[in-house]
Amino acid sequence: MLERDLAAIDVRPDAHDNYVRKVDAEHEQMIWTHPGMTTYYRNSQGRVFSAMPWRFVDYWQMTHDADMNDYRLTQSS
Repeated sequence: MLERDLAAIDVRPDAHDNYVRKVDAEHEQMIWTHPGMTTYYRNSQGRVFSAMPWRFVDYWQMTHDADMNDYRLTQSS
């Protein structure tokens, strides 16, 4: 933010929604979504809500270099 003189960085709604879809799709491959499975990882609607379904090394690769096209950048005044 300092290098670009930005006042704010906000994730774009479509980028957010795409990430949520990826998380849900990944969770669908795990035991937590198996029918009959009871766990505190599932909310009352049945959605798994853990922080991330990936290994840390994979998550780090996914997030290490942000794609700034996924964000709304607000310049400082």
